[in-house]
Amino acid sequence: MTVNSGPSSQAFSCDGATTAWSLADIQFLQPLDLLVTLVAADGARTELTEGVGYTLAGDGMANSATLTRAPADAIGNKIEVLRSTARVQKADYVSNDPFPAEAHERELDRRALIEQEQDDAHLKLDTRAVKVQDGEVAPTLAPVATRASKYAAFDVNGNWQFLDGQAPPDQILLPAGSDLVGFSHGVTYKPGTVGNRLGRMVYVTDAPYNAKGDGVANDTVAIASALFSGAAHIHFPPGTYNITSMTWILNSKLITFAVGAKIFGIATSAQNAIVRLHNFRNCRIENMALETDGAAIAPVYHQNYGCALQFTSDSGAGPTQFVTIDGLWIRYIKAGIVNGNLLGQAAQASFPQSEIFIRDYRQRGVLQPYYGNATNSYITTTGSTYVPQKFEASSSWWDDAQGFCLRNDIGEVVSIGDEFQRAVTAGFNIYGKGITIIAPIWEHTCPNYITGDVTIADIANGYFGSSSGVPFIIDPAAKGRLRLRNCNMRRPDGTASSSRSLFADCKNNDDFQVIIESTRLKEWAYQTNAGNAHLVLGGKALFRDLEIDNSQSTQPSWRLNSEPRPITAFDTTGASMATAANLTAKGGWTVTGAPAGASFNKYTADLPPGATSAIQFTTVATSMTVTTPTGTAGHPVVHAKDHIVKMQLKGIGATITNFSVAVIWYDYAGSQISVSTVFAADKARLDTNGFDTWQELRAPAAAPADAVFAAFQVVGGATSDVVITGLRLE
Repeated sequence: MTVNSGPSSQAFSCDGATTAWSLADIQFLQPLDLLVTLVAADGARTELTEGVGYTLAGDGMANSATLTRAPADAIGNKIEVLRSTARVQKADYVSNDPFPAEAHERELDRRALIEQEQDDAHLKLDTRAVKVQDGEVAPTLAPVATRASKYAAFDVNGNWQFLDGQAPPDQILLPAGSDLVGFSHGVTYKPGTVGNRLGRMVYVTDAPYNAKGDGVANDTVAIASALFSGAAHIHFPPGTYNITSMTWILNSKLITFAVGAKIFGIATSAQNAIVRLHNFRNCRIENMALETDGAAIAPVYHQNYGCALQFTSDSGAGPTQFVTIDGLWIRYIKAGIVNGNLLGQAAQASFPQSEIFIRDYRQRGVLQPYYGNATNSYITTTGSTYVPQKFEASSSWWDDAQGFCLRNDIGEVVSIGDEFQRAVTAGFNIYGKGITIIAPIWEHTCPNYITGDVTIADIANGYFGSSSGVPFIIDPAAKGRLRLRNCNMRRPDGTASSSRSLFADCKNNDDFQVIIESTRLKEWAYQTNAGNAHLVLGGKALFRDLEIDNSQSTQPSWRLNSEPRPITAFDTTGASMATAANLTAKGGWTVTGAPAGASFNKYTADLPPGATSAIQFTTVATSMTVTTPTGTAGHPVVHAKDHIVKMQLKGIGATITNFSVAVIWYDYAGSQISVSTVFAADKARLDTNGFDTWQELRAPAAAPADAVFAAFQVVGGATSDVVITGLRLE
């Protein structure tokens, strides 16, 4: 029999109907040389036995054999037939016998079939086995004990190495191991996987966002796509990210900036801000840096921005709220932070734009670090520095007169532990209302301008560098109060000797309160009997535990504590007097002598708020002295105490040569101790200090050590006409 070239195996796909399968493709010597396997649809393999699992019929060498299985196998099953010819040699050549041609040929057939099977095996090995290149020697595997439960890999020499299968692969621990982890922001990963965790943080430079951060490309669109990607954490790696302007409307985000990362504004048309946080909620920003070209000699972009960072809202249901900025660095732009609408615009409408916390806010070359203009808003800053100094900023736009550390026109701003420093006389330190400042570093030369409620507390070592300027100027239309509590504020030693400047100027605003508590002022003259040293001029002032330390100058020092002591010994308002002008003693007041044409009487023509009457003192050719009850009939006082004489005062005469108020001190027996002139002014001085209209006069008066009683003495110089009301001693 001849052996054809052909395969040594054959396979059949079951169709649920066929039971007889032709083995025409393979030749075999005997049924025992066949291995028949049933492969189920799920891959399970079952070896079949002839006569049990199948039957054979026909001649295997003549390609006419048939394999039969009954019943038919189900669809999806497969029958594999593999020939494995027995490796034997059965020919027996007996000496002198005839040549056994049939037996010899059969053994040749066996050899041919075996060679076919070996060829098939070699082909499978050649196509499926791992091989080395020609000329190389395959490395030897390590012993079983060494490679058990290990991953096989190759070392740098191409030799086998076996890595621990129970711990992370050794390559992950290498410096380049992180490169082995694949990730894409375009893929949605299952919760709990590494990919899911990585997807929660987006670098703006990651694909598919691809911000460049090279200081050349415009990254506005790239950054926007990253911010709105859905990731919870957005990160800016080191680089300069050019943008025109961006509005971030985000909720529940963490946005971080690496050291060396900054956003740079390149707008060529008008924009409100480099970055605007609009309806921005439940977010945290760390180490944000904003800048534009305001340091250039001829800026291209700076003038197109209203500010660097703006907070805005237009929704009561979802306003900018619950925001923390931890680290903010703004450079070379006129306005830094704006809360609400820009300076010069109408206030932002009332939305609960609140719970905004800013820590470690710093600037360089920023003229107006903070401006508030949002109704019903509340911002807290802490650990920040407000230093509107020019540094490298361009002279083309810098104007100190427009500068301020912090201005708040509406809403509330609270500063805790911040630094306020302004070493120029132009412009302002703080400006506005709704301002609370606690434990600041406080050094400035320009004034503070107050338009409403302002509280400043716990200044440890404040410094005002101007000898002629006024630290606090109260707007004539301001409502509310300025409260200073537990503050130490100083000027250079000896300043009070030459400077009679005010501490607070509230002239022409009789309704505004200035409250100074537990405070020490160093080098401020308070002497109202000459010059203009009123300390606080105008308004309503209340001093509680106020120390004025002028020990290094020629001016007296004071310890003042307002303790109202109602006067009952005489009429302080003229209510009991008649309006007729005469010199008759009345209301406890008595005239010394009888100056021609002089008079004192009740006055009702023009009164300050809350008053129903006043006392008018009028002289013609000579002076007039009017005194309240003296000796033991006088007003009780506290000995060795610094008192304050208060009254509402107005000069109504066209020519007032002199008007003065003195306190006469008496001991327990009614004997006079001394006289203290606490106020003296002519027409020019009255007008200069605002007493041409009703205004509260507050004059310090030091009671002698033995003083128990006091009388008041009013002296009107020739051609004087002055009215007073509400006289009291505190």
